[in-house]
Amino acid sequence: MRDVLEVFKSPIETFFSAVMVMDRYLHEKKESLKIEELHEIGVTSILIASKYSELEPLTVDLMHRKASHGKVGIKNIIEREKEILNTLKFEVAVPTVNECSETFLSMICYKFPKMKIHREQIHLNSIELMKTAMLNYRFCFEMKPT
Repeated sequence: MRDVLEVFKSPIETFFSAVMVMDRYLHEKKESLKIEELHEIGVTSILIASKYSELEPLTVDLMHRKASHGKVGIKNIIEREKEILNTLKFEVAVPTVNECSETFLSMICYKFPKMKIHREQIHLNSIELMKTAMLNYRFCFEMKPT
């Protein structure tokens, strides 16, 4: 998911939204899936997130041809999009970890004005940490603090 969005030069918010859409959908479905279905859900989650996050969203055709390399049909993407949106009751535009981080960082910079000069670097570091945490189970749940 991360690699696909980097290739398409999508904003980082699209990545966090896509992960959230997929996680929430899988949580609600609570059923076994085949690996092909997981790929289809990931591609469709990217499409949905793109529609909510970007001024020029990715298209179904692009997701079919480039993101899934033709392995997920256009009709399947459209049907899965309907299913995901209905399952989530169209509640897709929810705050992501990135938005929470931005808000927290703004509050810190307001409280400690000298931090403003480091704000961009702190934000970039926090994005990398959040991406690692979201994509690496071991990082989140198995590593112990030193």
